[in-house]
Amino acid sequence: MQQAIINIELWARQWGFKFSVDKTKVIIFSKKQKTNKIIELKLYNQKIEQVKSIKFLGLWFDEKLKWNIHIQKIVDKCKRKLNILRCLVGNDWGAERQSLQQIYMGIIRSDIDYGCLVYSSAAKTHLDKLDSIQHQALRLCTGAFKTTPTAALEVETGEMPLDLRRTKLGINYWLNLMGNKEGHPTQEILKPCWEKEKKEMRSYGWKIEKDLKELKVDTLEISQSDPISVIPPWILPEAIVDLSIMAKKQEKSHVIDRFAVQLHLNSYYGHVQIYTDASKIDGRIGIAFTIPEFNVNIGKRVTDRLSIYTGELLAILLALQWIEDVKPLQAIICSDSSSALISIKYNNTDSRMDILLEIYHTLFRIQNMGLVVIFVWVPAHIGLVGNEKADKTAKKATHNPISFTVRMSNSEGKSKVKEELKKIWQRRWDEGLTGRWFYKIQKAVGRKRRGRRSRKEERIITRLRFGHTGLNYSLFKIQKHKNGKCEYCEKFETIEHVILECCKYEEERRCMLKECEGSKEKFNLIEFVRRDLGSRHIQIIIRYLKKTKLFHRI
Repeated sequence: MQQAIINIELWARQWGFKFSVDKTKVIIFSKKQKTNKIIELKLYNQKIEQVKSIKFLGLWFDEKLKWNIHIQKIVDKCKRKLNILRCLVGNDWGAERQSLQQIYMGIIRSDIDYGCLVYSSAAKTHLDKLDSIQHQALRLCTGAFKTTPTAALEVETGEMPLDLRRTKLGINYWLNLMGNKEGHPTQEILKPCWEKEKKEMRSYGWKIEKDLKELKVDTLEISQSDPISVIPPWILPEAIVDLSIMAKKQEKSHVIDRFAVQLHLNSYYGHVQIYTDASKIDGRIGIAFTIPEFNVNIGKRVTDRLSIYTGELLAILLALQWIEDVKPLQAIICSDSSSALISIKYNNTDSRMDILLEIYHTLFRIQNMGLVVIFVWVPAHIGLVGNEKADKTAKKATHNPISFTVRMSNSEGKSKVKEELKKIWQRRWDEGLTGRWFYKIQKAVGRKRRGRRSRKEERIITRLRFGHTGLNYSLFKIQKHKNGKCEYCEKFETIEHVILECCKYEEERRCMLKECEGSKEKFNLIEFVRRDLGSRHIQIIIRYLKKTKLFHRI
């Protein structure tokens, strides 16, 4: 090692710069219990300091790679940032929930996400500290009571549990790697080694294979994210894309109907009109093109779980291949996918450059034959005969066997991963033992409710939905009340009790039920707190709480 350092010194001197001795450290990584060995290494004849932990690219590496130091650093940093949220909210005032969540995601969750692929191998006791940070932040965002179950908090705000999020980010990184060419440095590192058969470790290289199999994405084939055109790009043709109908539709002064569109298409006299479309039913993708003039209807089914955008591009490619075979002198391809046509016009796409290049290569061959192809955007479902036929053919094709397979794009793979992780999250929520009151109100995960009321009223509604409030029963759970019972009824003072049962509030309850008489539906507490914040029922229950002077207690 000393000889290697000397060689580095010589190399640096040759290129005219010098390494910093103060910033250079020595650390021994070992799983052994005792690592007291001292190594004396010198840089420019100065001794290099030996340390037990070191910060490199924002990650704190310790001798045994337990990541406890790094996680504690994250916790300390995030706790300071939680104070920013505390400055923005109070019991009766504060920023709206959506803004608070954006702040949480921007300044706290981003710190937790950084390097999680590496430190996810840490022990569960260390990772649980990060869960605590997320739960504190979500309580501040929602105004929830201290005893609120963490599972309910995550479902209400739409924030995925951190362990599932780490899995998601890890697989997303793997998808990015699969979209690169062979020989990518990280691909080489993740190849199986002799240790994989001998040991069971929790680091990324070991864990990723297990995660892929659990989510059933280990067989995914990912398209190349940066394909290179076999034809020099400077000789590729410029696609002619007519978006004039779209421009007119955006202007309120123009009315776009079937006759106006047909009139515009008739201006392309002598051009064969080809209509393309794609359809997605239960994850099955059908693509089609139709030519009313020749009574041609061709539909094919492609690989499942692709996006509609990919299907639209493939349908256009299918039409171009027909033009290449049949060779009509002039043709227009009509599509209702504005995103696909804009990608073709500017030869740019974020996800399907492989299909876009194939479209341009086909256009290049068509142009060399002396043929003319024009792309035209037409609105969907306005009664245009060709467009409706293409739509029906594409839907019918979803029931056919798969005609040809297409690799998924990176973004489509990520969507599938998100969908599978959402199923795991849903299963946890269905089988969980905590937050059952809130489960009656919201059974589906992944949807967050946006508060549109004042912080004061929003906090009350949130606590009603969670079932954890400042009433005696919730206080009893945190040992701030002797028995949790109502002072008048000797029953547990819960939300249901004070709104539906307590004898003290009979008069206020009669007024509330009288207000509900005008409603078509019967009074139901669960329905009260399930509904949108602007509903009549929510306004009634808030008035009831204010009359009973329970508003401030909750």
